[in-house]
Amino acid sequence: GDVAMHPRLAEIVRYLDERRADLESALGQLPYERWSERPAVDAWSVAQVVDHLHLSESSIARLLAKRIARAKEAGLGPERSEESLMQSLDFFPVVDGPKRQAPEIVVPRADPRAPEVHDALRRSRADLHAAIREGDGLALEEVTATHPALGVINVYQWVLSVGQHEARHTRQVEEI
Repeated sequence: GDVAMHPRLAEIVRYLDERRADLESALGQLPYERWSERPAVDAWSVAQVVDHLHLSESSIARLLAKRIARAKEAGLGPERSEESLMQSLDFFPVVDGPKRQAPEIVVPRADPRAPEVHDALRRSRADLHAAIREGDGLALEEVTATHPALGVINVYQWVLSVGQHEARHTRQVEEI
C-alpha cells in the first residue's frame, strides 16, 4: 500500500483533495451540455472555469516537479518540523479581495469542450499529486518559487494555494 505521507504534507494534501471533492460535487449539479453557457457576456462558463483550473494546476505541477527535483539533486534534507502550515497564507486576504485578472497562461480557451476539460482537470490533479509525492518527507519549506499574487512561497504554500484557488472557483460554479 501507500507509505504514509509526512503529516505536514498530508494535512495540506487532504485539504487539497477535500476542495476537489467540493468542486466535483458542484460540477455534478450541471450536465455537460450546460457547461458552455455563460452567466454573463464577460463571465466564464463552467467549462472555462474548469479549463482555467486545469491550466493553472498543470503549470503549478510542472513548476513544483522541477523545483523539487532540483532541490533533491542539491541534497535537500528531511522534513524536521510537524508544525501545521494550514494558516500560512492567511496574511493574504484571498476571499473577498478585488477580482484578479488571470495571468495570460491560465486564461481559458473561448469554448472548451466539457468532457475533455473535465478529463484534463483530473490529469492535472494526478500530475500535481505525483510532483508532491516526489518531495514527501523532505524539507519542502525550503523549496520556494514566486507566485504571481502571493510572492515567494514554499511548496506547502503552493499546494495550499491550489486548494484555496479552487475553493474560490467552486463558489463561482455554484453561483452559475
